[in-house]
Amino acid sequence: MPGALTDEMTFPVLGQYEYADQDGNTSNITIYRDEENKGIVWVNGLKLGKFRADLKASPATYKIPVQKTLQNDVTDSIEEESITSSATTPVKPAPRFTGKSIKEGTMILDTTAQKLYINLGAKFDEKDPTAIFPELTVTEPVEEVIADTDKKPQVKKKNMVKSTTYVLTKIIDASQGTTSATGEN
Repeated sequence: MPGALTDEMTFPVLGQYEYADQDGNTSNITIYRDEENKGIVWVNGLKLGKFRADLKASPATYKIPVQKTLQNDVTDSIEEESITSSATTPVKPAPRFTGKSIKEGTMILDTTAQKLYINLGAKFDEKDPTAIFPELTVTEPVEEVIADTDKKPQVKKKNMVKSTTYVLTKIIDASQGTTSATGEN
């Protein structure tokens, strides 16, 4: 008989991820479930700040609403040091906004490749959320060639949206054979 159903089995997007930017710098990103609403997850660790994503299609398709980002949470090791060094229990400060606004976006986990795709700036497509990620879909070309007999052929770009895409890799905990799922509970 299989083991108990865990949060990570129900919500495979939860856990630890690694993001490498264009300069080769890596960041650890944590995605954890909201304490009050199971349909909301928090993305913590990207340079732009902490933001929320709302579950749209189970198990791993999320809509990122327009919002101001919060300051990223402090890492667990720093919090543990402050708890052990003080005699009183530290009070968790109220969340503070970073002042950075993010536009609507999409977040999808490719469970076979263990990669998380986050796009900020393109509206969430209710009919085909994967359309914004060419890595996840095979679609028609985005360009249409306009041929004119007197002129050189021109290429007209269609549906060009200024957006930013992040591709994160899920960190697998080899000792347990599962992915790491830490964060606030």
